[in-house]
Amino acid sequence: MVSNVKIVAGAVALAIAGSASAASFTPTDLYANVVDYSVNSSGIESSTSYLVDLGVTEASFNGSQSYSFNLNNDTANFTSPFTGTGSSIVYSVVGGNGNGSGPTKYSIDTTTNIDPGSFAAVASKSGEQTALSALQAIIPATGTGFSSGTYSSISTVLASGSGWGGSPEATWSNNALNSGIVPYGDNAAIGSTLNFFNESGNGASAVTQFAGTWDLVGGILTYTPTTTAVPLPTPLLLLLSGLGLMGVVARRGKSAVGGGLAS
Repeated sequence: MVSNVKIVAGAVALAIAGSASAASFTPTDLYANVVDYSVNSSGIESSTSYLVDLGVTEASFNGSQSYSFNLNNDTANFTSPFTGTGSSIVYSVVGGNGNGSGPTKYSIDTTTNIDPGSFAAVASKSGEQTALSALQAIIPATGTGFSSGTYSSISTVLASGSGWGGSPEATWSNNALNSGIVPYGDNAAIGSTLNFFNESGNGASAVTQFAGTWDLVGGILTYTPTTTAVPLPTPLLLLLSGLGLMGVVARRGKSAVGGGLAS
């Protein structure tokens, strides 16, 4: 009887654990893609991709705040080849929502490896909509939930032909960044930093660069704000200069007095 009870209890525990690991994706969150590009002897490209919902909505992302996501905690899906390095493993961070109105109905965020001058002027509401649709089309209903540190994240692995690398990424790159040529405008090799932009509306005025960069090193995905030195006000600079000069004069005076006593 005791053994049977233990078996039943164990089965219940496994069932609970299994159901707890399944979680629903949120289409309006920011997503990281890690893509393994490979080309066979016939020159045919395949691209298995790791897709992770970071658990931060595109609308709530704060470009002045630091973010860190430990993908190593995702032992179910963040495995080889995505944990490797090399030119065939690339990553990007993208996301968006269509909750606005008028010209700014669609808002998308994207990493990029290219000069913003090549895409800012051609930003458009229709392009943002098309790019967002390409991303949301590959997001499944559910995935594996895990703690990426401060955030609750969800992931899945998508086979070549149904993941980010290939047509969806090309569509995003074409419409959000005016660059659809491999290796596409949104990604970079593991260990390379990427700038981050928001597009919402038409033309260059609709494109804003976030003051920070993304990076993926050793399975840790980070966004780091760029810190700039704040110049001191001119009156304070003059005051500090005056105090410094007074210190020099005082030291010279002491030296002169000391020299006089010694003689």
